[in-house]
Amino acid sequence: MRWPWTKQDSELDREINFHLDQITAEYVAAGVTEKEARRLARIDFGGPEQIKDECRDVSRWRWLNDLGQDLRFGWRMMRKAPVVTWAAALSLALGIGANTSIFSLMELVLWRSLPVPRPEELVLVNWQARDFPQGLAKGGAGHMFPTGDGDDVGDMFSLDAVQKFQREANGKALLATYNFSERVSCSYEGRSSVADERPVDDKFFQVPAVNAAAGRVFLPAWRAAAGDPTVALRQE
Repeated sequence: MRWPWTKQDSELDREINFHLDQITAEYVAAGVTEKEARRLARIDFGGPEQIKDECRDVSRWRWLNDLGQDLRFGWRMMRKAPVVTWAAALSLALGIGANTSIFSLMELVLWRSLPVPRPEELVLVNWQARDFPQGLAKGGAGHMFPTGDGDDVGDMFSLDAVQKFQREANGKALLATYNFSERVSCSYEGRSSVADERPVDDKFFQVPAVNAAAGRVFLPAWRAAAGDPTVALRQE
């Protein structure tokens, strides 16, 4: 297989040799020896390599040929300084890995729509206050962090606050709550394993409007029913 720019170089060689032969023949016909005629022909025609470079400058394959030359030059320089090469490669790999992770997280959090109906209507409720809101958050489990301007932001709410929100949102919006995820031991058909367990309320699956792939999710009527806790499984 011949590359296009290789074929072009071969054609250039044939063209240059043809013109040199024509000029040489004219000098020989004028009585000049063949050796002298060849020398005079090269002077009249110009250097073959310079002619090739001028032709390559207008070739559509010039960029590819230049790229090959740059790659060969870079490879030779890297072989001369292997320590610098490995340091640069490691730095580049770390930079690419870090940027890939950041962009993957941003794509997941900011740009990719959640696979649920009407994802634009979902809202995560937090509070922001100068001092810790005792009546709003006391007894709740969650996270709290400073904003930098003297306020704190938190996602924990007391049971009384949640119940009040649910009463006021009745008929206007659905409000669901969840708690910290914990590692628990579980067994199925005699096989023991470890799973992530997260307590949620009976409206947890109603808010995003998702259903179970098999079986059913929690029903609001189960809240008042006494019995063992109900579990919904998520397949990884």
